[in-house]
Amino acid sequence: MPRPNRGSIDVRARMDGAQTFYLRLTVDGHRHRVRLGSDRDGWTPGRAMVALEEHLAAIRAGTWRHRDQATAPSAGEESSDLTFRAFASSWLEDNMLEWRPSTISDVKWRLESHLLRHVGDLPLSAFDITRITAVKTTLLKESRRKAGPSTTSSTAVATGVRTPHDATSV
Repeated sequence: MPRPNRGSIDVRARMDGAQTFYLRLTVDGHRHRVRLGSDRDGWTPGRAMVALEEHLAAIRAGTWRHRDQATAPSAGEESSDLTFRAFASSWLEDNMLEWRPSTISDVKWRLESHLLRHVGDLPLSAFDITRITAVKTTLLKESRRKAGPSTTSSTAVATGVRTPHDATSV
């Protein structure tokens, strides 16, 4: 039996002291996390509660779609799969408000210098354990070829991608 449809508000303290509001929703037995915004964007516990009630009403009405599903083509439409580059750009934009500038620079550098040049134009549906293992192997070989075992740049990126979920979370 699937989990019942329900939701709650999650408030996370950021490193800069701001608070970020999220909704944690269970829809048709699947858990979803929806980022609302931070207190610096005008979000308050009351506003988050209103948003939660709106999402729960949409779930009850059967019209709720996670933002990833909202742009997905319907069964009759032609499938236009999101590329890793587009996904990574959206993911970076969604998360960078919560990171320090040095973290943003590091993540951008890792994406641009390593992952995007190998898998940036691939559709997300092309990722499986074989593809991820091949990219990891390529990155490890490149890092060893360039500077020997003391260099960790490509190694750090490659070892961070262990499962298909990890690859699509980047």
